[in-house]
Amino acid sequence: MLTAWLKGAEVDWSRLYDSPRQRVHLPAYPFAGKRYWLPEITASKPTAKHDCHPLLQQNISDLSAYAFQTCLTGAEFFLAQHQINQQNVLPGAVYLEMVSAAIRQLLPAAESLIVIKDLVWLKPFIVDDTERLLQLRLQANGEQRF
Repeated sequence: MLTAWLKGAEVDWSRLYDSPRQRVHLPAYPFAGKRYWLPEITASKPTAKHDCHPLLQQNISDLSAYAFQTCLTGAEFFLAQHQINQQNVLPGAVYLEMVSAAIRQLLPAAESLIVIKDLVWLKPFIVDDTERLLQLRLQANGEQRF
């Protein structure tokens, strides 16, 4: 029926309903011109703090080492989902992603050649109710080894 109506056929709409229907007319006055849409947000250029990987918030490198600093609040999803003894503990996968992202920024050509081995965690990084700063420092140890 819809296909026929779309092609211009006359349809007896009264056959679709048990009781008679009334046509509802729109108001004859103009609608109010007030908008209720959310304000448009223009995209701003990222600041230097957010130009890199989300886990590497601020580049604090100096001549002695390639380094990043990240502020963790405890509200990050990876902390909220990784609690040990009711404490937010930074997961090992986040450490590995930070190191991998830092190396990819330092040596973009080494994208598929990153090997992390002999990794030891001496102490867990716990983020309680206060912000904590985490620093990652890569120091060269021979030919492109850190």
